Amino acid sequence: MSKILKLAVSTPKRSFSDPLVSSALDMAYITPRIIVCAMPTSDFIKSFYRNAIPDLIQYLERLHQDKWKVWDFRGEGAGYDDHELQNEVFHFPFIDHNPAPFELILAIVASIHQHLQLDPSNTAILHCKAGKGRSGSMACAYLIAYHQYTAAQAMYLFTQRRMRPGFGEGVSILSQRRYLNYVYQWTSLHERKYWSTTVQLDAVIITFPRFTDFELVLAKHSPCGASTKVLYVFQKEDIVKSGRECIIFKPGLKSLVISDDLQLSFCRRVKGPAGFSIVPSRAYVWFNTYFETYRSESLTDSDRNTYRFKVKWCEMDGYKGLTTKGIQAFTHIELYWSILNNK
Repeated sequence: MSKILKLAVSTPKRSFSDPLVSSALDMAYITPRIIVCAMPTSDFIKSFYRNAIPDLIQYLERLHQDKWKVWDFRGEGAGYDDHELQNEVFHFPFIDHNPAPFELILAIVASIHQHLQLDPSNTAILHCKAGKGRSGSMACAYLIAYHQYTAAQAMYLFTQRRMRPGFGEGVSILSQRRYLNYVYQWTSLHERKYWSTTVQLDAVIITFPRFTDFELVLAKHSPCGASTKVLYVFQKEDIVKSGRECIIFKPGLKSLVISDDLQLSFCRRVKGPAGFSIVPSRAYVWFNTYFETYRSESLTDSDRNTYRFKVKWCEMDGYKGLTTKGIQAFTHIELYWSILNNK
């Protein structure tokens, strides 16, 4: 029964079989020293479809002796106590279906690199919940940062090693893929330099809107890594122009100051039968003010004082990071800002 359940849960991904372990492990070697796996658990029920901790440790100790460490990325909680994994765990939590803050990405890949540099036999085990988006994006980020992969090459390798043929991309969430391109820009265009970039949001323009009754929210990561914190909810009073071609928002605050990693979300709700709320359109996108301000084409443009981030509806993430966004609500959206600091 355990094998059947585990196979059903992990079917889109490759599983790993070892004759000395009682059940298949939901994991894959991305490189000989980087393993990505679904969450380890000591819970009896969850162990039927996730990686039972005793099985995982038995395998790691037999193949990698005492040379392994675990990286946990679950913002919702690891789901186990550290002592169950012999206290060989690093916790870097961030939200499911979302990219990690860029500074956290740098800290994660640096810690992985430090461990692997200590001993040529050292191995890193990366996990989130399913062992796909969060752990996959961090495995790719490490390859880009320390092994000269491009973002496309790293994502291709992860898909080949982790996913079964025909089941899509390993890192499929568009915002996570955008952040992997940021990592590549950091290594190739920005000389591995990064600093917090504070800007003043001047306007948001929605082009060819289908609806006018929607909610537009700007948010950032909460300090705990498990949720987002709302920075601003755009109001009708913020609209300075509304027509068939565009809706222009200018924040009512005298100065809406934002920085670093930001999420812009769009949601339209309508009342359904019996008063239930129906969401026919929903999408969100993450971006980073440093990389969108200092894009390659503006690195030498010292006269520039207005910057923008532009994203098409088809480039935004849907419910839980899926492509499902419902009815297309607009063609694209643009955020304009002016820079307040550059270091």
